[in-house]
Amino acid sequence: MLGLGFDDFTVTAIAVPMMHTSGLNVLLLPTLITGGSVALLPTFDAAGLLDLIERRRCTFAFALPAGMQFVAAEQERCPRDLSSMRNWLVGGDTLPVSLQQRWKRLSECPLVEGYAMSEA
Repeated sequence: MLGLGFDDFTVTAIAVPMMHTSGLNVLLLPTLITGGSVALLPTFDAAGLLDLIERRRCTFAFALPAGMQFVAAEQERCPRDLSSMRNWLVGGDTLPVSLQQRWKRLSECPLVEGYAMSEA
């Protein structure tokens, strides 16, 4: 997972189920294997996720495109300091260009489109 920038300074925000491959294999295990730390939310909540990122100075997060729409709307409504973020992985469906453009106006953190079993 070095391509996504996981290292011992990584703080990954996780708000997806651990029973799914994205929660366990894409987020939790690579973070811990590379010496990083994990900040968990019990369920996906856009405001809670943004608060967690700001409070814990998270560097990496994941969301489905539909969830990312809620995150973008919440960030527009009540901006949080997301300057600690290095990568935001979006997967599970196609990432709309309109969402990419919207997010560029809200954050310098890039949205990285994931392609895996769901997309295949």
